[in-house]
Amino acid sequence: MNLSEQEIKNFLDKKNHNIKIEIFDTITSTNDYAKNAVWQKQITENSLITANTQTAGRGRFDRKFFSPAQTGIYMTFVIFPEKDVEDILLVTLTAAVAVVRAIKNLTGITVNIKWVNDIFFNDKKIAGILTETVFNTQINKTESVIIGIGLNINTKIFPEELKNIATSLNVRISRNKFIAEITNNFFDLYNNATNEQIITEYKKYLITNRTVIYYIDGEKFKGKIEGINNNGNLIINSNNKHVILNSGEIFFDE
Repeated sequence: MNLSEQEIKNFLDKKNHNIKIEIFDTITSTNDYAKNAVWQKQITENSLITANTQTAGRGRFDRKFFSPAQTGIYMTFVIFPEKDVEDILLVTLTAAVAVVRAIKNLTGITVNIKWVNDIFFNDKKIAGILTETVFNTQINKTESVIIGIGLNINTKIFPEELKNIATSLNVRISRNKFIAEITNNFFDLYNNATNEQIITEYKKYLITNRTVIYYIDGEKFKGKIEGINNNGNLIINSNNKHVILNSGEIFFDE
């Protein structure tokens, strides 16, 4: 089924019907479009942008996100926080929990989270989240937050470099319904849950007790994931010392 604003709205909670929805068949990147539209004052309210395919989908560190037509979800939320967002990390955690909830609600499948923004199924990546901000220098605060989500639903064929690290849910569920379910869960958490509640739920799905490689100031280190703290920062046990990561990336040491 093609993406449809009306179909998405049919599955949205009534309290989310005021969210502006834009749908594209082909787009470079939903995040890039959203950021530009905010700058141009074309988007001034909470919005959902989604596309059937992306020609330049990307994740963190400008890595490409494979976005074939009809088989995945490529969506971006634009939110306008009433107060300045102190910790973008918590927005990313919120989105991750929303995706995990949506998958569980619609499929019964329990997936896991690889800190900070990747969703894993059967030890392979099925989704990624990219959170960015638009900063208004005139008022010296974050004007909006852009949250991009890419989720493989029925992608069967991956490029050679992704074959061993990416997979799909492989379920027959309308993408419109999936988009609405993620949207309902995200805004429910964003508007109603405390940071503590989000952290607590995130911990339930976090991949722990795995040896990982990480870098600090370009230097390579190794340690085991113990969990996250109350700020969402990763706790790693490295040579019996606790290392706290609040940014960057970890790599599983297979």
